[in-house]
Amino acid sequence: MLLAVDVGNTQTVFGLYEGAELGERWRIATEAHRTGDELGALLADFLDLGAIDGICLSSTVPRLVTEYEHVASRWAKAELLVVGPGTRTGIPIEHDAPRDVGPDRIVGMRRQVVAAVHGKPPASQPAQVLLDALRATVSEPEWPS
Repeated sequence: MLLAVDVGNTQTVFGLYEGAELGERWRIATEAHRTGDELGALLADFLDLGAIDGICLSSTVPRLVTEYEHVASRWAKAELLVVGPGTRTGIPIEHDAPRDVGPDRIVGMRRQVVAAVHGKPPASQPAQVLLDALRATVSEPEWPS
């Protein structure tokens, strides 16, 4: 199983994938001072960390990246992929400074493209991501299930 972790400035969202299917999801408050051991103990309450094959992390809180590295190595004993500048996602980022595009936007774009490929968004409502050097304006339409 793959544990997807999206660390935002105020909330962290966890999703557990079995193949391409999203199963359980959890949401907690992001606390930048948490240690890897605290995060590992917290996650152990939600799921069996021994069943995790890999962890994919997107974090807008740089201090927590090393803490999730600790969770992956000590608690889950699983490989960790940290999405960030230079991570190969299969989506070209056409921006004057692609390394300035945040991991949250990269993961969001990837999710939008995967949904489009699998026929989720109606053709009349394509996903749009407009970026400049300092801000992101994102339009993510609601798609029927």
